[in-house]
Amino acid sequence: MKKIVKKTTPFWAALFLLLFSAPAAAQWQVLEDMPMPLGAIDPGVLDGKIYVFGGKITELISSDTVWVYDPDEGWSFGGKMPDSLEAIIVEEYNGKLYLFGGHSHPDFVYRREVMTYDPATWQFDTVGYMPTAKAWFTSVVLGGKIYLLGGDDNVSGPSRAVDVFDPISGVWASGPPLNTGRAGLSADTLNGKIYVTGGGAGTTAFNTAEIYEPGGQWIVSPAMMNTARGFHSCKNVGGKLYVVGGAAGFSTPFLNTTEYFDPQTGVWVDFDDLNFARRELGAAVLGGDLYVLGGMTGPFGNANFHAKVERHEIVSSSYERKVAEGFDFQLRNTPNPFHSTTRMEFAITERAKVELDIFDVNGKKVATLLDELLYPGEYEA
Repeated sequence: MKKIVKKTTPFWAALFLLLFSAPAAAQWQVLEDMPMPLGAIDPGVLDGKIYVFGGKITELISSDTVWVYDPDEGWSFGGKMPDSLEAIIVEEYNGKLYLFGGHSHPDFVYRREVMTYDPATWQFDTVGYMPTAKAWFTSVVLGGKIYLLGGDDNVSGPSRAVDVFDPISGVWASGPPLNTGRAGLSADTLNGKIYVTGGGAGTTAFNTAEIYEPGGQWIVSPAMMNTARGFHSCKNVGGKLYVVGGAAGFSTPFLNTTEYFDPQTGVWVDFDDLNFARRELGAAVLGGDLYVLGGMTGPFGNANFHAKVERHEIVSSSYERKVAEGFDFQLRNTPNPFHSTTRMEFAITERAKVELDIFDVNGKKVATLLDELLYPGEYEA
């Protein structure tokens, strides 16, 4: 249990407890930097923590390090990978983190390995091989399968391929191909469908999206993004698809713009700009928060790498949720001289801005014990 008030609070009147959530500020917040600047990363999320595997240290050097971010504790070391790799794709399935493909520097060897990572032991195990060695693809989990979408094999250019992996049996299948070959694309699921966004071919980035529903074929979405982008990130947060950062043409300009797709209206809507423009960034969702990590700016051949981390409290800033009203009882500790103080305990099941107030018998607020954003858990005041 977390103690949020360091001393107990005396009072001489009836007490009413109000606990509610309020909307957070609608902006990107700059957090603690990553331990090192990294580009070409695709973070995984497991048990409320963000895992960053490998990545690009410079344009000629890849990393073999695992970094772990805990919103409460900050960054920590998570072990070493078997090889230095970048552009790895990571998915969580059934309590495991799966790593697919990627490539090394400076030899540009593209990889086929599928690995799992155990955060308790820092152990990597090879559990299979992709049909084709490639990087710069994207992935989603849908219906118990992991879909690998598009990408580049360093031979034939941007791919239309859809490879479907069954993590239980280890068997691969081919899915219906994309309408357009895309590298540097990003995707997520929404309402039982897969949405692929952006990416590109050659020096051209796309502002188009494709949609797939299992059992059907890919269709080109009639709604186009407001900005063409590749090497960006796409995440479902609160039932909307958010795309962040990237490059407008695989060179410059590098984007700090974000937008989201609202399935209710079928329209892409511009959203709050990032504090730092970046491509080849990573993104992760914890609760209702969208995190953006690392990435790079500057032209190919002379890039600058980011250690910057930003967070947007998207769900809590979208609407006000009242999680509890004034309790229908009174806590009285006077005039009993043996109870001059009162300890209060409460719990929240999702991240929220919590306000804890004391009112007198006339309904007048006499003190505020707490007014801050809290993570899920048990608390004492």
